[in-house]
Amino acid sequence: MKIFQRIYRLLQPDERSKGVRMVLTVLFSSVLDFIGLAALLPILYYLLKDGNNSHAALSFCILAISVILLKSVLSIFFSRYQHGYLLSFYKRLSFSLYSSYYHRGLLFIREQGSNKLGYEVNAICYAFSQSLLAPMLKMVGDSLLVFLVTMALLIYDGTTVLLLYAAFLPFMLLYFFGIRTGIKKYGKLELDAKREQAKLVMDTYRGFTELEVSDAFPILQEAFLERMDKVSANRLKLDVAQKFPLLISELSVIIGLTLLVVFSTGDVKMLIGLFALASFRLLPALRGILSGWTQIQNTFTCLDIIEEGLKDDESSKMSSEGDRPFLFEKEISIENLTYAYPESANVLEN
Repeated sequence: MKIFQRIYRLLQPDERSKGVRMVLTVLFSSVLDFIGLAALLPILYYLLKDGNNSHAALSFCILAISVILLKSVLSIFFSRYQHGYLLSFYKRLSFSLYSSYYHRGLLFIREQGSNKLGYEVNAICYAFSQSLLAPMLKMVGDSLLVFLVTMALLIYDGTTVLLLYAAFLPFMLLYFFGIRTGIKKYGKLELDAKREQAKLVMDTYRGFTELEVSDAFPILQEAFLERMDKVSANRLKLDVAQKFPLLISELSVIIGLTLLVVFSTGDVKMLIGLFALASFRLLPALRGILSGWTQIQNTFTCLDIIEEGLKDDESSKMSSEGDRPFLFEKEISIENLTYAYPESANVLEN
């Protein structure tokens, strides 16, 4: 819950009210997905349980097509609204960080480096919006869909859902608790390496004349390749971790079907059909939760950077608003002035 509180503090009042509506569209989209899945159940029943009534099956097919078409149109509309909100939030957040860094002054910009600050204003804010908030919202929708499908399966036949989760949960828990630390670590290392890479490229082009005179470009080429190796190594490790949800879902389906054949009683044909229909929508949702969680762990550092960048923004606004107008009446007198930049000798004395 702490992460939601931190994100909530970044939102402005109008963004909070719009955010509530946006979350409602995510939840409603999940309900529509569940309705679309439920529309297929009568077809399954008439095809497997009562195969002689093809007319009824055809009628339900037409009904299912209508439901799915309506659901798809509404889902596209809701998706557009959600992405529009996330992009507007990215725009406002990037502008706030851009202004905050500028108001901190020349010494701060020199100390941090304009390349690093530029990367954070643009790439970090975008990653926060599209690679942290977007998968988080999708996880909320997928979680609701999983809950609705699970409740429906429990009402119809508890054996099916128990076998499904018996096949899936061990892999899911292994994924959550086995590689969480590694994903977060590799994500941070990749982000740091990309920032160093961007800074190196900008410094190279800006200092072209000095590099030519001192013949130092080969040294920077070695540094460039070294940073590229870091980016590639961490990206490979993250890509391997992101393949696990697909592997887990495929294994779960096969193991679940095996358990269903071994332990189920009654109409096995109907149960297998129901299991296949539930897997068609339930397992992608569970896989989406795992993939979203991986993405969030990979980009979680963005939230720390943005909070750090904006922490003095409000105080700078208050101080600037509270400044009184300067009135010159007689003279400006400066005596015994000594000044030095941080970590340098005095540039003015007395």
